Amino acid sequence: MRVLINYLIILVATALLQFILPWWIIAVVPFVVCLWRSEHAGAAFVVSLAAVSTVWLAYAAFIQNNTQGSMSNRIAELFSLPSGTALMFSVTLLSGLVAGFSGLAGYYVRQLFVKENIVSST
Repeated sequence: MRVLINYLIILVATALLQFILPWWIIAVVPFVVCLWRSEHAGAAFVVSLAAVSTVWLAYAAFIQNNTQGSMSNRIAELFSLPSGTALMFSVTLLSGLVAGFSGLAGYYVRQLFVKENIVSST
């Protein structure tokens, strides 16, 4: 249940904050959420990757649909990609990886301050 709530928090916060803040907010939101709520490293990475990838895939599909692919195809040509669809999935994967590693970093920063992980020398 905690994983689903983390997913929804990252999804909604990222989607809303990207209207007013720069693109790199996709790294800040998962970091903060995983610093605050994550229990496992794997879950922090996967949830962050999935939530931000969902947001970016939905937005890319929206743009692709509204422009009938003309804008995506032109940008894909700049990067020597075969089509706008390849660009859409490349951007989705890249944004997901940025968010996933950011969420993982948030989890590990939290572990620095958890008392249970400190090994006593006695």
